[in-house]
Amino acid sequence: MATEKEKRVVTVGEAVWFPAGEKHWHGATEDSELSHLVVTRVGGKTTQLEE
Repeated sequence: MATEKEKRVVTVGEAVWFPAGEKHWHGATEDSELSHLVVTRVGGKTTQLEE
C-alpha cells in the first residue's frame, strides 16, 4: 500500500485504514495476491482516481 508520504508491504492478517480523502494506492506484489474489501456508510461516496 502507498500514500503520498509512505509505501510499505502489508502482510497476511493486517488491516489498513486510510482517512477520508487521503490519496492511496494498493495492489499485489509480483509473487502474491490481494483481496480488497471496502466498507462505506450508506450514501457514502468513493472516488477512483486512476484505473
